[in-house]
Amino acid sequence: MPKIIAKEDMIFDTADSTANISFKQNGTEYLTLSKDGIKVIGLALNKMPIEVDSDCNTVAGNLMLSDTSNGAFTITFPDSSNNGDEIDVCDVKGTFKDNPVTIDGNGSKILGDDTFIVDINNSYTMFVYTPNGWIVK
Repeated sequence: MPKIIAKEDMIFDTADSTANISFKQNGTEYLTLSKDGIKVIGLALNKMPIEVDSDCNTVAGNLMLSDTSNGAFTITFPDSSNNGDEIDVCDVKGTFKDNPVTIDGNGSKILGDDTFIVDINNSYTMFVYTPNGWIVK
């Protein structure tokens, strides 16, 4: 029997023994994670969606919709960032485990290291810049 659990703006639907997670803001669905991957419906949290499938640079405020189905690649963060800047990285094809995305801090540390590897299928990772470098939110 399907079970739906709602908590604030997240809905967990376990119909057909598959967990679906939907993120909503003010009643509007923006992102759904399911066994089929990630579906982005709108601009979540005022981020600029950028589709990428190869090495690239990014800037604060971007939502990197990353497709690694053809191979791993690197996303390079800006060389200058401000406290509170955010960059999100999303696995849109569910392929990060086999073909991970490497995040290059471009001179800034990410959790104390020069790079950070995202290797979890269907993940959505939020990076926030602090005076000590990038952290994962």
